Amino acid sequence: MHKTVKQYSWPSPISLFLILSLCATGLHGQVVTDESISKEWLREHLQPQAPRLIFTTETEQLLNDKLKNDANVKQLYQHIKAYADYSLQLPPLTYVKKGRRLLSVSREALQRMLALAMTYRMEQQSEYLHRLEAELLTVAHFPDWNPSHFLDAAEMATAVGLAIDWCGKDMAPDILKAAKNALLEKAIIPSIGITWDNWWWVSQHNWNLVCHGGLAISALAIFEEEPDLASFVLNRTVERFPLGLLPYQPDGAYNEGPGYWFYATNYLTLTISAFESALGTGFDFLEVPGVARSAAFSEMTAGPSGDYYNYFDASTNGYHSLRHIGLLSWFGQRKGFRPPQQAIKQAMENIPSPEQQSKGRFSTLYLLNLLRLSEDAPELKREPVWLAKGDAPLAVFAPKQPNGLYLAAKGGSADDNHGNMDAGSFVLEWQKTRFAIDLGNQDYYELERTIGVGALWNKAQDAPRWDLLTKNNFGHSTLTINGAKHLVKGRALIHHSDLNPEHPEVAFDLSPLYGNQLKRAIRAFKKISDSALLIQDEVVLSENTQSLTWQWVTDAEVQLEDQTATLTIDGKQIQLEVIAPADFELAVASLDPPPSKLDKVVPNLKRIEVRMQPEAFKKKKGLIKIRVAGLP
Repeated sequence: MHKTVKQYSWPSPISLFLILSLCATGLHGQVVTDESISKEWLREHLQPQAPRLIFTTETEQLLNDKLKNDANVKQLYQHIKAYADYSLQLPPLTYVKKGRRLLSVSREALQRMLALAMTYRMEQQSEYLHRLEAELLTVAHFPDWNPSHFLDAAEMATAVGLAIDWCGKDMAPDILKAAKNALLEKAIIPSIGITWDNWWWVSQHNWNLVCHGGLAISALAIFEEEPDLASFVLNRTVERFPLGLLPYQPDGAYNEGPGYWFYATNYLTLTISAFESALGTGFDFLEVPGVARSAAFSEMTAGPSGDYYNYFDASTNGYHSLRHIGLLSWFGQRKGFRPPQQAIKQAMENIPSPEQQSKGRFSTLYLLNLLRLSEDAPELKREPVWLAKGDAPLAVFAPKQPNGLYLAAKGGSADDNHGNMDAGSFVLEWQKTRFAIDLGNQDYYELERTIGVGALWNKAQDAPRWDLLTKNNFGHSTLTINGAKHLVKGRALIHHSDLNPEHPEVAFDLSPLYGNQLKRAIRAFKKISDSALLIQDEVVLSENTQSLTWQWVTDAEVQLEDQTATLTIDGKQIQLEVIAPADFELAVASLDPPPSKLDKVVPNLKRIEVRMQPEAFKKKKGLIKIRVAGLP
């Protein structure tokens, strides 16, 4: 069953209400085309017996077999069991929100319940089942699962849905009933009402996959008790899920950044896996352009240092971690590759102790993903140059040797979900050290508490969000005109590219970022060698152009001399040389402390600036050329 998708622009409040109303009544044209997932279809295709969601009886037997002869599987299972043992000693979960979110409680519930459920299945020791039942009763008695921030309800629903599917046949009937009622009353029914809380129905980012995915798990878990509601939810999921796949299109560069790739893809993969095991089909979601190639995106957007390009609220962490290997294994078993063996070894060696875990809630699913990896499949390899086009383009130049220059650069728009005014910016490494940095994520709770929820997430051009250094162009290695902020609605696309692996070149059209302040700005990155590259901006000035500032954000020590800037970190050095124009001012602006008390503090942060006046460009046009070289 193949699904296709139509894209929506983000709706106004009135149109959002109309879209949700039409979705509920079925009067609209379907977002995806093909047969609907009716109650009758589900009765024909749904596996009749639980466990039917991912950790089936067949998979349990495979896990038993692998535990006898696969060291990685055995090590990861022992880690999960250790967490289950640790969970036995923890106090019950409590309904405590942080700001407007219950999310941390939902995620801890998911981590506890899946570890307890898997360990009970494998060990058949009653203490794990009894604690699992206690956890289920605790969350079932919560007043709600916080549907106003529906991610919280969806993650809790995932925990409860998988737990009762995996172990429900051995649970006390009254506890099983209470858990199923909670799924119905605290997740499914709140998701059906036409309310502002349910705006995520037609969202085109991570919320779509998490919310629809978690509800699909719930619906599959309670289909026999509530076939009408369950079939409605499952049909809605299959219709709406493709909207959540738009950020992967067309070439796999997930437009919310590597950090949110992990979050969205965890729910994408577990939902497809649940559909495959329970219904015998993944609805071809994996074949949507860009989805499978996003595995390479997760590999290429980390530099030789092991740090990710942390744009759009991402952190630098996670490369070749357990969660990365777990997701690569899911893609690999379906697309015929394996994660690098050294990466698997690294992930296993770095699994934290139970009391230090914070992102281990999907460890059980990562273990199941490892089971079906082919020993004969080739390892996933890094490519010398990687390009993703589309609305949020990304380019990566990888070095031949780990100590060479690594560059990752992006286009896109500040108007994207979690977006910043960072189009044209980049990170750069030399000798496994990051010399051009992105400031990355900043704590949502603290910002919402200080400037307000509405202010932080408001994308208007004059919104307070854009006063933050992490969000505006002054905190990114890009081009600034007239000391002004980029246009929020401006979008930088690929202008041209040459993917010659020896000397690749990729150019972004930054012109839409500046409105009438600049007629044209084409930023090209050209690799000269493994130790040198050129950043070239072709500009055409307008009558409103008063100044141009070329920016490089770093936490290195910087020494200026004539037309060069030498950057030093721990004895490693690169040099920037201004080749053009002839007239410029080279300066360093300190950002430690940052401009505002609300800004993220990054020790030793600074911005190298090449400041230019219109007079530097004859006939109102010219080139800004900066040569970057790694020093021995």
